[in-house]
Amino acid sequence: SILLNFRLKEAFNYYNIPFYIVLALLCGFVSVIYAKIFTGTENYFKKLKMNAYSKALLGGVLIAILCLFLPPLFGEGYNSIKDLSGMHPDRLFEKSILRDFITSPWLIILFLVLVFILKAVAVGITLGTGGNGGNFAPSLLVGAFLGFAFSYSLQKFLQLLHRPRLIIPTELQPPPTQPCSDPRHRLRLLAHVLLFPRHFHMPHQLGIDKACSEGRVSQNGPCDRHALALSA
Repeated sequence: SILLNFRLKEAFNYYNIPFYIVLALLCGFVSVIYAKIFTGTENYFKKLKMNAYSKALLGGVLIAILCLFLPPLFGEGYNSIKDLSGMHPDRLFEKSILRDFITSPWLIILFLVLVFILKAVAVGITLGTGGNGGNFAPSLLVGAFLGFAFSYSLQKFLQLLHRPRLIIPTELQPPPTQPCSDPRHRLRLLAHVLLFPRHFHMPHQLGIDKACSEGRVSQNGPCDRHALALSA
């Protein structure tokens, strides 16, 4: 079956480039940490003075305990990636014994962080105790959980600051039908739109009713900030 099947609904917004840079740095840092944890865990269990059956039994018990708390650690993790891509993080801990305690977005973020950190431990235990596997699927899971945790925590943090999200609307507004009559109103409206990109369709909140009425407006819709940006 297809792992990911989605349509791109939002155009590229260069205002988000700083967030991409931060995410890239986080990915590099987590990849180094993952490699160190995985290598150390695998080597530790390989060096244990135990026979193959005892070592396999120990590995199975440890993995079972981890999966009781963090079910996404079980298996390859493709279903967990699908749940995140479908914006359903709550499905990840439905079978966890901690599900009754995860009651806030910040606890969900903590859950995600624990999963992508302990995934390296789980893989190291599996291979170090004689199990079969690799790092391709786990790397996909770690990347998916890291990316979702970063975007989710950033969104919640900006909401706490009462700031508009720096993400453009999913559906663009209808094209404008009238040109701006006064460059001063056009520039003032453009400044408000750039500062408050998520609120440009609510001019009464920004106190720019006059600018919007004299700027580029649609007969049946709000101001179009993209046309204003091109014509300013």
